[in-house]
Amino acid sequence: MTARQIKPLYEAMLDPALFGHSFGGPTFENWRAIAKMLDGLPLDERELALYRQITGRQEPPTAPSQEAYLIKPRRAGGTLFAAGLGLHAALEDYRARLGRGEVATVAMIASDRRQARQLMNYVDGLIADSPVIAAEVSGRTQETISFAHRVNLEVHTTSFRSTRGYSYAAVILDEMAFFRDDLSANPDVELVRAVRPGLANLGGRLLGLSSPHSRRGYLYTVWQQHYGKASDVLVIQAGGPTLNPTISSAVIERARAEDPVAARSEWDAQFREDISAYLTDELIEAAMPGRLKRGPRLSAVAFCDMSGGVSDASALAIAHSETVDGTPNVLLDHLEIVAAPHEPAAVAAQFAKTLRGFGLSRVTGDRYSAGWVVGAFEKHGIKYEQSELDKSSIYGEVLPLFSERRVELIDDRRLLAELRLLERKARTGGRPDAVDHPPRAHDDAANAAAGALWLAMKEQTTLDKPGSRIKVSQLLGAAKRFLSPSHETEGIPQAIPMPHFLDGNFACIAGGLGADPDSIGAVFFGTNISNPACAPLVVLDWVIEDVSAYPFEDLLDAIAWRLRDFVAYSQEQRDAGKCLFLSSMTRFSTGKILFEPEGIGAALEEQARYSGRYDVMTLEERVAAKGLSQRILDAGGHVNGARVQIISSAFEQRHEHHGITKNHLLSQLTALTADGKELPGCLLAAFACGCAEVFRS
Repeated sequence: MTARQIKPLYEAMLDPALFGHSFGGPTFENWRAIAKMLDGLPLDERELALYRQITGRQEPPTAPSQEAYLIKPRRAGGTLFAAGLGLHAALEDYRARLGRGEVATVAMIASDRRQARQLMNYVDGLIADSPVIAAEVSGRTQETISFAHRVNLEVHTTSFRSTRGYSYAAVILDEMAFFRDDLSANPDVELVRAVRPGLANLGGRLLGLSSPHSRRGYLYTVWQQHYGKASDVLVIQAGGPTLNPTISSAVIERARAEDPVAARSEWDAQFREDISAYLTDELIEAAMPGRLKRGPRLSAVAFCDMSGGVSDASALAIAHSETVDGTPNVLLDHLEIVAAPHEPAAVAAQFAKTLRGFGLSRVTGDRYSAGWVVGAFEKHGIKYEQSELDKSSIYGEVLPLFSERRVELIDDRRLLAELRLLERKARTGGRPDAVDHPPRAHDDAANAAAGALWLAMKEQTTLDKPGSRIKVSQLLGAAKRFLSPSHETEGIPQAIPMPHFLDGNFACIAGGLGADPDSIGAVFFGTNISNPACAPLVVLDWVIEDVSAYPFEDLLDAIAWRLRDFVAYSQEQRDAGKCLFLSSMTRFSTGKILFEPEGIGAALEEQARYSGRYDVMTLEERVAAKGLSQRILDAGGHVNGARVQIISSAFEQRHEHHGITKNHLLSQLTALTADGKELPGCLLAAFACGCAEVFRS
């Protein structure tokens, strides 16, 4: 008998000249029965009982199954059976049905390279055990075994894009519940659709086999549709020691005691009930670009997921928040992915360049190898901050934003695939669900994107909270009012760049106030009468520090130097014909310092005057007599009346103070509600005092 006159798989598994050395013993008795079921051969009484047990059907098969799926536990011998079935199909002679020069292909597709190597090792072992089969081999490469009768047996990893155009004698999908593809959330579905046409010509069989995972994916779908039902698609579900009686029952019982839910999947071949999709397709579709109304932008934020560059990608995401009709939304602006393998230091340099292009000087990430990551970014002038939440917690924080349709993503195939594959797993003890990628998948892009959206959501607390007395969005409304259309982006008001010229500048300092008893804050202003492109008052910068952080004169020196920096900037722009402080034309000058009299301001002003080193202004007595609360109320009127605006660097600035990194100026501007019960912070007080000096109200 030659291999081309191959007998049915069941008989070949018993024949010592073919597969008998591997499959002929009692351990594989039930696997041989499954071979009979697949081929529609008559079943004896024991085999019929097994058939009813593992298929949920009563009537035995009467014809071969061209499409079948086997749901099995771990260590059941499924990969060896897949190798035997694929090799058996390769030994058939299809030349009568092949065109001139055409080759029949048996495709054995594995979930990853390790599984593919194991498949090929089993095929090699079966060939080595049979001189009859070995005589039919005409060629061999790492992934292909060729046979003299124009059949190739090929082993691949998952890719539906490389499976078209073949004439298939058989297609075997090993561990298909774990098929993953960076650019598709449903590679198992796509792959089945891709290979079916290639099976039609030769009448080839499609066999998928796998241990089960979550209640999603193609394997779960066919189980729902065909298990236990009369159908031409055979679905087998065999758990416990059914397929491998050599596994100790004590091992299985111990696994059940340690984690009953996981054991049902790994040993009983049951789909897991505790795992569900993190996001539905509907929620992801609702987050696609163009679905949200646009509003004033808050400063951009960045999150990165760095890897060692061996197996995982590194990813950087940048996002911002906007408020429309009182509803805060978060929008993803940029996603940058560097696939593995890569050099981590080079990726940090690349990401740093991107961050600087967005005007950002800091990025947040997880604690992965935090030491080298911090140093790698620091070399390029970027501060790397460790996230206060882990990845799973960030996913949990962002989920409500998707549910409330307050997210806009970018159309990136890898990101969308990773989001669709994310899984929620229930945890005991009342703890939040764990969210992570499934086995053999990745979530580098999804992690970075979710982190950026989470940071943008946190930033949103600094913009127009309900009931705020001061509407920060009016700082942008003023920008829109005074900017030319060429400076607007799609009609969305944004903070302005440094104006082309101003009439003067000054800083206002406040400290020791109720909300900031141990802090000093300074707000830097530009004044304007002559420039029609600017509001009368422009916020240029701000700073907040602990009282004890520096000697007071060192802080004043830093503030004075910062004021001179603005003048130097103006001089540079003047030389370029672009910018000039015109202090001689107005009552304003450059470089003066004003103190909010409440808190410790009066004492600070006295100390500054005593040193004789600083140009100190005094708030007009009539204005000072109104009190801080009235000055804040008046400042709100000036902001809401579009008489104050803010430049982009001050709007986007974030600073760490008391362990919190955010835009403290904008946060304090919105902290004061209409009832005025909240204590003012030093930046809010400095801002209000500056408005009072300029508008003399």
